[in-house]
Amino acid sequence: MDAAKEAKVSLINLRLASLMIAGVWLAAGLCMLGLAMSLIQGEPRATLKPFTGVMGELTSPTAVLSAAVKLDPRGLMALGVLVLIATPVARVAFSLVTFAMERDKVYVLITAIVLGLLGVGLFAGIGHV
Repeated sequence: MDAAKEAKVSLINLRLASLMIAGVWLAAGLCMLGLAMSLIQGEPRATLKPFTGVMGELTSPTAVLSAAVKLDPRGLMALGVLVLIATPVARVAFSLVTFAMERDKVYVLITAIVLGLLGVGLFAGIGHV
């Protein structure tokens, strides 16, 4: 591999790593902010009742985003989890674009199949909470 191609591959790998790191830090920040706000507001309170779940109405990405915009602590934490889930999906999408720009048909096909399977897996569960 020549030096120019190696430099290009290194730059792509650096961007992919930066995307993953930024996604994880953003997700962690959202979860920590939501947790801090929840503790400041005194929720949730510890009980001896069996755990039945606390998400309530936060069963869709739209509801999570709406709650997060209103600075609802549970909405912020749920948004953090969504960002964490979306981070590797964004990496696959970025890889697909990169392979398409390089006109690498085999890797475009493989990456498109992976992205399609991720999409099916993600959207098949919406509404089945």
